[in-house]
Amino acid sequence: MKETHGGNIWEAAAQTATPPEKILDFSASINPLTSAKVLSAIKDGIRHIHAYPDPASKALRATLAAFHGIDADQTLAGNGSTEFIHLLPQVFKPTRALIIAPAFSEYAIGLEKTGCAPAYLTLREDEGFTLNLPRLDAALKKGPKTDIVYLANPANPTGVLTAKDAVYEAIRICKRRNALMVVDEAFMDFIESESVKHEAIRSRHVIVLRSMTKFWAMAGLRAGYIVCNKTLVKKVAAHLPPWSINTLASLAARAALTDDGHRAATFAWLGREQRFLHAGLAGIQGLAPLPSSANFFMVRITAPPATASSLRRALYKDGLLIRDLSAMAGAGKKFFRVAVRTSDENKALLAALRKAF
Repeated sequence: MKETHGGNIWEAAAQTATPPEKILDFSASINPLTSAKVLSAIKDGIRHIHAYPDPASKALRATLAAFHGIDADQTLAGNGSTEFIHLLPQVFKPTRALIIAPAFSEYAIGLEKTGCAPAYLTLREDEGFTLNLPRLDAALKKGPKTDIVYLANPANPTGVLTAKDAVYEAIRICKRRNALMVVDEAFMDFIESESVKHEAIRSRHVIVLRSMTKFWAMAGLRAGYIVCNKTLVKKVAAHLPPWSINTLASLAARAALTDDGHRAATFAWLGREQRFLHAGLAGIQGLAPLPSSANFFMVRITAPPATASSLRRALYKDGLLIRDLSAMAGAGKKFFRVAVRTSDENKALLAALRKAF
C-alpha cells in the first residue's frame, strides 16, 4: 500500500520495538510545543464526557469568530479539516476538478469517492513551485468546465507561500469560470497575515479550510473548520454529520485559540529552529532543501542512486521518520519532507542524514 500520510508513530513503534514516545517523528509537520491551557481544558473537560457534545459547536464557533474577526455563522467546525475535504465533493458534486500539485493526497481521494477523477496543474520545480496564474487560467479554459479548484497555501509539501494578492487573482480567475476555489490554509497559522479568510466571507466562490493540527498540535483530537460566505456555510452544514466534533476537541480548540503565550513561544521556536534546520540540511552534500514559509522543509536528493524511499527505509530502522513524497502527485521519487522539531531532535535528524550521505 502506498504511504499517503506521515505521523504513524504507533506502527513504527511496533515494527522497530521502540516505545512510541521515543520515535523521532519528522514525517508529520506538527508543532512540538504543547499548550498548557489545552492540557488543562482536556483534564477539566473529562467530567463532561457522559453528555453529548453541542451538535452545532456554538461555543467553538464563537471563539473562532472572535479569533479571526468574523461572524460565528461564517465558520463551521468539524472533525479535522480532512472531514471537510471529503465532505465538499459530496456537497457540490463536481464533475471536473483541478488540483494544484504537488498536493495533499486527500483532495483526490475525497473527489474520487464521488466519482470525480481530478486533473492536475503541476507546478514546476524550475519556477520554484510557485503558482503560475496564466497556466491556471489556461487550464480552466481548456476542455470541459471545471467545477472546483484546490490550492494549498502555504503549499504542502513544498512550503511555498502564494502571496495574498496572487490568491485573490486566482479566486477571480475561478469566479470568471464559475468555479469554486478551495484554499487549504492548514499551515496559515504560522503566517496569518497572508490568509484570504476575509475574502472568503464575502465571496460565494471560495472556501477556506483551516486545521487545529499543525500550529496548535492537536492531531490526536481531530478539530478543523472552514471559513466562508454564510450561504456556503449553511449548504455545507446541511451535510455535516451530527456531533462531528467531540467535547474534548472543542474545549481544547477553544483553549488553544486564547493561549497567547503558546502562540508567542511557537513563533520564537520556529524562527530559531527553522533557520537552524535549513542551514543544516543545506550543508549536507547530496541534499537541497527548498525555502519554506511553514514548519517543514521539502528536500531534494541530489546524490544518486539514493531515493526518498530508500532514505526513509534506512532512517526508519532507527526509529526516525521522514515523509517520502514519492506517492504524492507532482512530487517525485527524489523528494522528501521533514518537520521542524525541537533543537535536540533537529540535531539528531541532521546527524542521521550526515551518516546516510
